[in-house]
Amino acid sequence: MTVESEFFKMLVDLKTRGNEFAILLGNQPARAKIQFMSGDYVMFRMLDMDRNPVVAMHWTHVVIIGVESE
Repeated sequence: MTVESEFFKMLVDLKTRGNEFAILLGNQPARAKIQFMSGDYVMFRMLDMDRNPVVAMHWTHVVIIGVESE
């Protein structure tokens, strides 16, 4: 299995579990939760921002910097 498909599989798992995790948004770390996945795009609920906006990006552009432990 390729690295890319392993990473996509991990994103699907994070969505299924409903985990919060940290991503890089620009150059800033931000807590996020996957709200929706459609094809190659992932929609994140940004938990640290006012009114929790939703940000969409192609899954290959996602940089995860931390996942909450269970």
